[in-house]
Amino acid sequence: MWPRLVHERAPRPGADVVGVDGSDRLLDIARSRYPHAHFELADLRDGYEGDFDAVVALMVLMDIPDLSSVRVRVRSGGVLVATILHPAFFKQRTVDDGDSGYREVRGYLDDQAWWLDGFGGHWHYHRPLSAYVSWVAACGLGLVELFEPEPAVYEGWRRKIPTRLGLAARPIDMP
Repeated sequence: MWPRLVHERAPRPGADVVGVDGSDRLLDIARSRYPHAHFELADLRDGYEGDFDAVVALMVLMDIPDLSSVRVRVRSGGVLVATILHPAFFKQRTVDDGDSGYREVRGYLDDQAWWLDGFGGHWHYHRPLSAYVSWVAACGLGLVELFEPEPAVYEGWRRKIPTRLGLAARPIDMP
């Protein structure tokens, strides 16, 4: 799996959509489905910079080893929306007590790299939530929403422990 980023520019009615991915194969599929959009081949792990009206980064930031290498500038009135695997609960030991249970959180504040076999095999970079908020701020953005959707794949008490975390951020207008 290669990190992905999608952004939009809208200087006139409608939107100019640009998709960024590290896989030529996936970009070919996207080009065939969306011939009016522009697609760029780039591995976000090697860094990326750009100015956008909106940025959508779904399940990508936790797969980039150094977030400081990705610099997105969101124009005034724009937004960044991102989702990640929840840093407090992903890969934490589940303790099941029958009808109830919990996740035992260990090493939350430690930066860690884990190899994951899913999605073709890739590195996952665990970092605490504060690292993501600091990255948002370094991009000149302020957090306006944090959301933790209930996981759809679990039943019972496990549905009450989020597996994903989402955030929305907007430009901070400095005087």
